[in-house]
Amino acid sequence: MGTTAVVLAAAGAAVLLLAVSAFAAARARSRSELRLHSTLGRIGDSMDVLSQSLLAVVEGAEAGRTPGMELGLTLDLGDVLQQTARTAASLVGADGAAVTVLRERGEPAAATWGLGVAEASQAGLEPPDHGAWHSVTVQWTPAPGAPEDAVRSALAVPIEHDSGRLGTISAYARAPRAFGQEHADALVALAAEASPAIVNARVHEATVELVRTDAMTGFRNRRGYDEALELEIARARRGGRPLTIVLLDLDRFHDVNARFGYQVGDQVLVAFTEVVQTVARASDVLCRRGGEEFVVVLPDTECREGMRFDMRLRAAVAATEFPTGEQINYSAGLTELRDGDDSAAIDERIGRMVLSAKADGRNRLVHDCNLAS
Repeated sequence: MGTTAVVLAAAGAAVLLLAVSAFAAARARSRSELRLHSTLGRIGDSMDVLSQSLLAVVEGAEAGRTPGMELGLTLDLGDVLQQTARTAASLVGADGAAVTVLRERGEPAAATWGLGVAEASQAGLEPPDHGAWHSVTVQWTPAPGAPEDAVRSALAVPIEHDSGRLGTISAYARAPRAFGQEHADALVALAAEASPAIVNARVHEATVELVRTDAMTGFRNRRGYDEALELEIARARRGGRPLTIVLLDLDRFHDVNARFGYQVGDQVLVAFTEVVQTVARASDVLCRRGGEEFVVVLPDTECREGMRFDMRLRAAVAATEFPTGEQINYSAGLTELRDGDDSAAIDERIGRMVLSAKADGRNRLVHDCNLAS
């Protein structure tokens, strides 16, 4: 596949969305422009910005340049929503836009562009009879003393698909009465083009989550652990933030399986993960590395704060009544991200620490906080 087709395949699930399939097949720019504008004609001159943006992607591909949109995998739901919000703002000349949808499992997902607007709530947008609707406009009169740049206008349209309502696209403006029928029509057309990409991204996200999740414990599995660790390393480096990683290995777990059977052993593992969840923060990444080994990735956490996490976890484990009726202990290795570390180096380091903890008698933590730099 040529460079143009590759880049446009990436642009397709993001939300430049309009006429992407025609562009992916087209090699000649004149043909691409013709097919793009035939699609955009129904929306009018306000859509020209999309044509120019998409053509810039084509030109960048032909020149061997990386497009300005760093989308990576185009099935990423966050990227699709972000580009939808950005495009919505451009289409109607808004100061900001928001896209809110529900994930496959019902949790909300949102993205915004400009103004720092909060996610657009779907509450209150539905008509009393719950009938189908095209768009809704809102006008706000700022209170006395409100900032001059207060938001005064909003326009929202539903994102529909065969499966039903996916969410909403909302645009915001500081000017009063900023949106008319032509703007509503433009966002409705955008929502129609965006909905297939949103559906595909939702399904992809749910599928990937299943692949990354350990079915028994609900923690990330080994694949999810590897991916999460690399991601958190990158985030820590970008933000200059600390990152601590702790490996937990249940002591003498093979004896539990031998004495009580594998079913009870599984119950012990589940009970242990439930204790870990009560101690961990919402931002912590919980992983089952394999067997009776678990990893907790602690973002924005220095090494010694990680040691306090281990102390709290040990206290919670000691206070737990496990299915065997006996005390369960674990050995742990703890380290902090260092310059030059990659995920493999960290994983190998905490593995050695756990082996050292077991060799020293088990039920203890080995760390290198005094060596971390």
